[in-house]
Amino acid sequence: FPSHDRSKRRRTWESDVSKLKPLIDSLGDIKLKVFHNCFDESNTENVEFIKIESSNSHRPNVYRWIVYNDYLSNNVFDQIWMVDATDVIMQFNPFPLEPNLIYCGDEYGMKVDNSWMRNTQERFVRGIPDYRNIIGQNARRQLINCGLVGGHYDIVMELLRYWSALHNRHTAGILHSTDMAV
Repeated sequence: FPSHDRSKRRRTWESDVSKLKPLIDSLGDIKLKVFHNCFDESNTENVEFIKIESSNSHRPNVYRWIVYNDYLSNNVFDQIWMVDATDVIMQFNPFPLEPNLIYCGDEYGMKVDNSWMRNTQERFVRGIPDYRNIIGQNARRQLINCGLVGGHYDIVMELLRYWSALHNRHTAGILHSTDMAV
């Protein structure tokens, strides 16, 4: 799935598994599942490549939440991290995680109510009834970065069900980035 690196948006990437190498090398013995639509790689002891169909109705950075929700609905794990594969490395072992907490990265120096969101994403999610109210209530908080999200299975599934439902209801057919806004 795409990285949040803006230079990589709106173009098809070349299939290059070597771009995953920094993440894979940083994991040690932690298991990684790579959801993709382009590799012919074999699984290793710590890396499983899971081929998925592309979506014609959601951007890849949005579709990933639906893919994760579907996969995790059928595969239970105690603790989970979902990460962008090409711009994340593990600097320290993130386990164990506290129960009932969602962990996520943040956009350094960006607040929830910001001009980038207003100019690039908000117009696509205006159909969410309480969107502007929630943004207003949290305007001065740090904006989360969807490239790092983790927690225990139950709370992660609660979040994935919520995000997937919002995207299926409000952003299907919108082929622009909306995951940060949602």
